[in-house]
Amino acid sequence: MFQEKDGVPNYYFTNFLKCPELFFENSSNYHIVKSGKSCQIIRNKQITSATIYAYDANKDICLLEWVKQSIELEKKKDRRGMIDLGKEWTKAEPESEEAWHKLGVSYFEIEQYDNAIDTFKNALRIDPELASACFNLGSVYINLKQYDHAIEAYKEALRINPEDTPALHNIALAYYSTGNLAAAMNAIEELRRFDPARADKLFNFITTSKSVNN
Repeated sequence: MFQEKDGVPNYYFTNFLKCPELFFENSSNYHIVKSGKSCQIIRNKQITSATIYAYDANKDICLLEWVKQSIELEKKKDRRGMIDLGKEWTKAEPESEEAWHKLGVSYFEIEQYDNAIDTFKNALRIDPELASACFNLGSVYINLKQYDHAIEAYKEALRINPEDTPALHNIALAYYSTGNLAAAMNAIEELRRFDPARADKLFNFITTSKSVNN
């Protein structure tokens, strides 16, 4: 039986094995949503932890401890600690896309871009529909000024979620950086459907920059 430990609730996971679709269990602050093999822990209606394999049918091991450690390190903004945790987590759970994604974010934030690319790609190998990994991969390429690669990554993020306004914003900048002004303007017009103020600000930035450069 699992009990609450250090403020992070553990649950009985036997029902997960009986439900092939969706299982939802509530606590005062946390919710667990289960679909397929993975589950998400949601706090205050926002995902604050990782997608994890919460139940190992062979070993009866609950892996919520990874989540607890991750949350604590995120609160402290301890990126080095997050990298150490991510390495341990990906070793213990090599098929956890969220473990790889979190490790990639930590590498990105300390500007270890090559490592970030590798880890985001690992996350996407496991879950090609992980839009956040696509977006963050694009952001790495933006920082490396590899705009063509960034555009492809943002395209994938937008394929998964066409209303991803940060991806629309960034792909417009990436297009502009490659000299493809028409594509940049198309992306801005698409952005305008969801966030007119942001689209106007980006349009003004690009047109002003273009005038200065000319």
